[in-house]
Amino acid sequence: MLGIASGKMTMETMPQHDHTNVNRYLNFGCDKECTGTDSVRAHRQTRALELMKSVSRYVGKDEIIDITTALLTISSDSKAIETVISNLPKREHHDSNSNTGQTTVNAPTGK
Repeated sequence: MLGIASGKMTMETMPQHDHTNVNRYLNFGCDKECTGTDSVRAHRQTRALELMKSVSRYVGKDEIIDITTALLTISSDSKAIETVISNLPKREHHDSNSNTGQTTVNAPTGK
């Protein structure tokens, strides 16, 4: 993001590893059990806002506009969101098994 702010790179010239790292940051905390396309997008945009706030300490007002544009573009990318949804791990549920006292993962719940 600082490279974009300084004019040294654009979204198009951003190295793939940087783009991947931004996406990893934006995706952190998502899981399949509680998300759909809209909630993944909202989660990614919330994380983008956090990143914008972090970076804003190091750049001026003009640069933050470029950073905001880049982060909103990345966080709202529908192809990236579809990839996130298809690759997210399932949330593990740790329930105590009353018969054995052992913890089970993804145990069925009674209805």
